[in-house]
Amino acid sequence: MNMTTRTRWLQGIFYILMILLLVEWLYPVLELTKTGYLSIFLVFTVLSFVFSYFGVAWWVVGPAKVFYIAWMIIIVYTNEAFFTKDAILFLFEDAVTNSKALMSRDWTTVTDSFRTVLFFALIWMVAYLIHYWITERLNVFLFFFITVIFIGLLDTFSSYKGDGAIIRLMILGLLLLGLLKAAQIVEHHQISVNRMTYVSLVTPLIMMIAISGGVGYFLPKAGPVWEDPVPYIQSFAEGTASDATIVIGGGAKKIGYGEDDSSLGGAFRSDSTVVFQVVVKTPQYWKIETKDTYTSEGWEQSNSSFDMQNYTVGDPLNTGIPPGPIEKQDSAQLSFELDYPFLMYPYGTIAADAKEGTTFSISPNTQKIDTFLDNETVSLEQYKISFSEP
Repeated sequence: MNMTTRTRWLQGIFYILMILLLVEWLYPVLELTKTGYLSIFLVFTVLSFVFSYFGVAWWVVGPAKVFYIAWMIIIVYTNEAFFTKDAILFLFEDAVTNSKALMSRDWTTVTDSFRTVLFFALIWMVAYLIHYWITERLNVFLFFFITVIFIGLLDTFSSYKGDGAIIRLMILGLLLLGLLKAAQIVEHHQISVNRMTYVSLVTPLIMMIAISGGVGYFLPKAGPVWEDPVPYIQSFAEGTASDATIVIGGGAKKIGYGEDDSSLGGAFRSDSTVVFQVVVKTPQYWKIETKDTYTSEGWEQSNSSFDMQNYTVGDPLNTGIPPGPIEKQDSAQLSFELDYPFLMYPYGTIAADAKEGTTFSISPNTQKIDTFLDNETVSLEQYKISFSEP
């Protein structure tokens, strides 16, 4: 492969793929920081690669990029459209303000416009590194690996959803690594190939990635193998996730289920811990117990009855609410992530099917169904409820 071929059409393909990979960095960063103005950063990114592609001299590239950055700062942070007197005065005052902040290490006074300049500088440096990796090393695996880790971490620990981004990254990254590896082999062995020969070499790779990527995109996806670590980390630091009445820093509570409802209201924090999963045809309201007295601060049960109704697996359960017609009978399969020694059941419950030997005790006042095994309370990991909506 001669150098002219490599530095033109092939290098152009490499740059296009790298721009698409770099865009996968821009989308989440701008979305999470609510920065906006994606187009101006995309234009700067493309401009950087165009300069590298045509080998423009540094003494032209530097001033051109600085001019573009200054122009975009004026457009975004002032009402001016170009380098007017007021716009130039704004740039000068902003530079003085941020220089003083940097010298005094007062990071809180750094302006948003200067942060934007730093972001442009970051893109500038990354574009230079990519140019070096492509032209000198013919290997961008490190950048691809860091990009996958970056998107994965954002998808796990932030509100950014990286489902589609991961698929795009894998297709673009594997394609780019394959094309670069083919070019690397050709150059290492000093093989002279023309454009059509190179295309025929990489065609099987392109077809394989296209087919596997398409299959992976359209086929159903399995659920996560590992649970979401964020609720676990939060619950580990703050207490068990199943305790909804735990007090956090000055009275804030976590939402969820707790047996003590005597003091409600006030600040609370969300808790997205998965409690249980259910397979059922239609959405249901899942009930645990009832309380009948409101104290203006919370709920209490006025009558503590010890007259419990006991049942075994398969017995018709009397929950206080009669079920609907038998022809509308349905079933729900529940599996629990947390331990609870009672049933969560829908309105119109008929019977419960659980591990052999399990017994149920229902309080007529609270309508709470406690679970027992060998006369000891037990937390069921799975059970099945038959019901008919009333």
